[in-house]
Amino acid sequence: MFFSGQVTPNSVAGGLGQLQASGTQVAEVCIIGDGAAERLALANLVGAHKVLIFADGIISPYPNLEQLQVREYEVRERGAAVCSQRGATRIDVKNVDRVDDLRNADGIVIDAPTTRYGAIVEKLAASFRDHQTIVLINASLGAGLEFRALLGKHKVKHQVNIIETGRLFDSARVESGVLLISGLRHKVGVCGLERNETRRGLPVASAVVKEIVPFSSVLERGLTDAERVVRPAILLSALIADDMELAVNASVVKILQALDREVQGLAKSFQCVVPGFTRNLQDFASFEPGVSRSKSATLEGTLSALGVGLFGGTEATRETYIEMLIEDVCESLTLLADMGVLSHSPVGVISSIVEMASVVVGEDLNKRGRKLSSLGLIGFDTEEIIEIVNA
Repeated sequence: MFFSGQVTPNSVAGGLGQLQASGTQVAEVCIIGDGAAERLALANLVGAHKVLIFADGIISPYPNLEQLQVREYEVRERGAAVCSQRGATRIDVKNVDRVDDLRNADGIVIDAPTTRYGAIVEKLAASFRDHQTIVLINASLGAGLEFRALLGKHKVKHQVNIIETGRLFDSARVESGVLLISGLRHKVGVCGLERNETRRGLPVASAVVKEIVPFSSVLERGLTDAERVVRPAILLSALIADDMELAVNASVVKILQALDREVQGLAKSFQCVVPGFTRNLQDFASFEPGVSRSKSATLEGTLSALGVGLFGGTEATRETYIEMLIEDVCESLTLLADMGVLSHSPVGVISSIVEMASVVVGEDLNKRGRKLSSLGLIGFDTEEIIEIVNA
């Protein structure tokens, strides 16, 4: 059974909204996201003179901030009963619903599944301008490449910097007028589509991410996102057992170890250097800074420390588990399987999880999921893809 590990609360270094790397203040940032609480949490994490929350309902209806009646926020470490920081929510946050308002933004921060990028780009195509930075939060493998392909599809010819990042926190919710941000990540992987894009987009990325861990390519960053590969295997085992327990027993561990080997094989085929699941989960999953970790740390122990944070703190129902399973399989595993076929890398376990998940949910997820064609890479061989991502 999963348990949330108790960690000692600590203050967020420098406070929320501090620029970490460039020392340059960003003038204006627009937030586009999946849920009201998540967007408000991102707004509180962004260091900028003005934060706009796009309220057009591209993804989901978003009420006026006044209707949320949120005046304070709390940040809690994973498993902690008390907050590590509390303060008033940003008072300069405002809703916008006109595309014209976005042209003045230095950065546009998007926190949504890649399957919804198409609707976002279609809606905002006329709002982009040269030198803007697009930050894709909690980006799945190849998300930046897919976003760039969608810009081309909608004939957006402006020079924009596309930056991918990992997850910033486990979950955000509003309780009794207080915004609760749980499991703030202490390290977050960041990478642009090109090295120059990473450099140009760093001021905006630094305004969003607490502690940046740069990667040399977007494929390397995406393959390091072990959570998206681990999660569907655990969810599938719980759904098959029908007991709703997210267990990590000996059989599940063996499946995860096999998945790890297949990801390592893909990384080698695409000339990436990717640590194993245990190291990745430790480095990018909010382990307490300064706390020593045993060299003999196991995958089971790491997953137990992550606990429900691995699943975003969502309510444990069959419906929510199925929804998460579908998203992870369609966002990541179908693409990994496609990469395996192209590079002649063994991906039998990955493909098996896709097939079993399809049976459980009653839908062909392989047909629905993302492929290399979704990234605009149809017709390219492995060497050509390596050259593109290493530009």
